[in-house]
Amino acid sequence: DAVAEVPAETTESVETPDYTEMANLDQVCFSSDAATQLKEDQLLFAEQQDALQQEKLDLETWAQELERQTAELQTLQQTLDTRWDEMQIVASQDMEHLAQMYGTMKPDAAASIFNQMDPSFAAGFLRLLPSEQAGLIMAGMDTDKAYVVSVELATLNHDIRLATASN
Repeated sequence: DAVAEVPAETTESVETPDYTEMANLDQVCFSSDAATQLKEDQLLFAEQQDALQQEKLDLETWAQELERQTAELQTLQQTLDTRWDEMQIVASQDMEHLAQMYGTMKPDAAASIFNQMDPSFAAGFLRLLPSEQAGLIMAGMDTDKAYVVSVELATLNHDIRLATASN
């Protein structure tokens, strides 16, 4: 395996290219095909760069729109929460008012109304009445209906009682 030796005078005459000067491609000499290909590549690169810049702008616009919509939704959620709380208070006041009305009625008259109510609805009213009044109304109700209402009363807020008991 012989290695060819290059004469010393030959190695000294070979110049290494200065690549820093090649950074400015307008001053480099290319063949016609290479120059055309380079120009096409530069145009393609510029187009891709413009497209990426436009995508960036579009994404920024989209992000701003999402932030605006998020703020609107948060405001709407706050409004709905406030309205829900108000409705709960009014509904509770209405239920208490009706329960007071049923409590002032004669038990037999109230019992005939309670017989027509949905058992869970009747249980909700009876829960708001003092035990004596509720007992008198239930005594005047149809026995089957009074039983179903009693079961409803027994299970009313059962999940909350269980959670409280486990804590």
